[in-house]
Amino acid sequence: MLALLLAVAIGYVIPVSLESSEIASRVQVRWPDGILAFASGVAGAIALTSEERSGIVGVMVSVALLPPLVVAGLLLGAAEWSSAFGASLLTLTNVICLNLAAVTTFLIQDLRPRQLQAQPQAEQVTQAAYSIWLLLLMALVGVVLANRFYDLNLY
Repeated sequence: MLALLLAVAIGYVIPVSLESSEIASRVQVRWPDGILAFASGVAGAIALTSEERSGIVGVMVSVALLPPLVVAGLLLGAAEWSSAFGASLLTLTNVICLNLAAVTTFLIQDLRPRQLQAQPQAEQVTQAAYSIWLLLLMALVGVVLANRFYDLNLY
């Protein structure tokens, strides 16, 4: 939240150019962005469940989440609403892909609670999380495809 608020303030004060390649690359959702976020989610989940803790979770967040979030803030501050929507959609897509990848990784690793009585509840929570993230991803794909095919100009 702090990064977003700071970016909005900077975008309000300093002119933001949509012609910058760094900004322009983060105002549309593309397949490589989703793949990067999914890979980051897998790496983060593995890092959280391995015995050796590493800084990869921080790298995961900084690579997949911060760039589109900061661009969204800069564009909101500059009142570039359409482009800010696109950057926000990319941020949301990355959040969903990260979480879906983490839940999938945990399922593949077959992680289970230590106490047997907690296993059914853990399985229900995991299934619910997986279903929610998958539905959200499908909804986002629908919005992106509808925008591209029907030229809705949402972003």
